[in-house]
Amino acid sequence: MKYLIVAVLCTLATAKVTVQGAYAKKNIKTVGDATLFNGLIFFFAALLFLGQAISGSGEIWFFSVLFGILSVVFQTCYSKALSIGNASVTVLIVNLSMIIPIAVSVFAFDERLSVARMSGILLTLVTFFVVA
Repeated sequence: MKYLIVAVLCTLATAKVTVQGAYAKKNIKTVGDATLFNGLIFFFAALLFLGQAISGSGEIWFFSVLFGILSVVFQTCYSKALSIGNASVTVLIVNLSMIIPIAVSVFAFDERLSVARMSGILLTLVTFFVVA
């Protein structure tokens, strides 16, 4: 079952990058266009979860708003990068963002890095660069 979930997530991520890249190259001409496009995506996604969010605490609302702001900034920059640069390099740089959570988990939460996990991290990094 977990492999099916991974396959579905990979397919969805690929579809997202393909659609976003095609849209960015054809329709996004200014930063305002990118902000509007991404704002609409996040707005409609938020509508799906609004019923559950209303009962949240102040702390949840604070971090949700912060995450939303950072997501819009990220998507704006990502769309701009896709519209002016090579998609494979843009996706490579974005996917390298997994390094920070790994480092935080090791240094802040004392998670252990086994040989298998280190091998996975190294293979992932090599794969990113080979793909690009």
